[in-house]
Amino acid sequence: MCIADISGRFIKLNKAWETMLNIPLEELEGRSSLDFVHPDDLQSTLKALEKLDRQEKVLNFVNRYRCSDGSYRHIEWRSSTKDSLVFATARDITVRLQVEQQLKSLIATKDKFFSIMAHDLRSPFNAILGLTDLLLDELDTLNKDDIRAVLSSIQHEGQQTFALLENLLEWSRSQQGYLKIAPETLSAKSVATGAIEQLKGAATIKHLLINCTIAEEVQVYADTHMLITILRNLISNAIKFTPSGGTITILATENSKETVFMVSDTGIGMTEKHIEQLFDIGEKVVTKGTNNEKGTGLGLVLCKDFVEKHGGRIHVKNKPGLGSTFMFTLPVKSVS
Repeated sequence: MCIADISGRFIKLNKAWETMLNIPLEELEGRSSLDFVHPDDLQSTLKALEKLDRQEKVLNFVNRYRCSDGSYRHIEWRSSTKDSLVFATARDITVRLQVEQQLKSLIATKDKFFSIMAHDLRSPFNAILGLTDLLLDELDTLNKDDIRAVLSSIQHEGQQTFALLENLLEWSRSQQGYLKIAPETLSAKSVATGAIEQLKGAATIKHLLINCTIAEEVQVYADTHMLITILRNLISNAIKFTPSGGTITILATENSKETVFMVSDTGIGMTEKHIEQLFDIGEKVVTKGTNNEKGTGLGLVLCKDFVEKHGGRIHVKNKPGLGSTFMFTLPVKSVS
């Protein structure tokens, strides 16, 4: 609680202010409250004081106050005036606002999860059911080439759906803390080759060349399954956004501290706004690939999660119309 004059100068404060701002009362009393207000909140605070000066009975507002260590606390005010004095109660709501932000993030995560479950899983299953219905209805009239084409489409939809289900399962387990990291020293080239092998069929369909230029001696200290998942998602993303006849290159180099992986493509690139939203589960960013491939964005969210679990970093370099390069770092050895 506090008493101030109409200009905002503190006259009397109770002991709780010392705890809230970690500033002795003698350093607060007699000072203008505006000295402690965050610069971005100064104008709104001045307007609040003007309203109180017009004898408005009760005024509620929020601003930020500077603590002794330079950090800021969000303060919720309830103020009134009497005889040109301001009588106010101030409540620190910093933790409450942080919890509200966390709840918003959790709600966005839940919404994203159910959106994927409701829409992005339903679409491929509808395609598979439609294609199998076609086979059953027209089996006697279709030749081998027609049947092979339909089966190829069913296989492609099944592979895409399975990859999505894998990402959903792993991301869900990671969010619940069930996914434990078990790092070991690995050959970077061997792991990358394994990831490429899983996607060879999708690359062949689009006539894409995948080059792995990782030297045999490059090592990385990582969880095998997580690293394959990261590379598989980045390579799959590159396949999606690279036109027929393009090239995807996987490179890894190591220094004394970390191994740096790069997955580059000669694809269509991205806008700056798209890049800003890439790794955020709460953002609904749907961009179709060069062959109208669909995606959920969940793969990149999972990549970021797995990279950060290793203590690494991930980012993207982009040239619209010329391609993208996703770069991430992982430890080169165990940190004892």
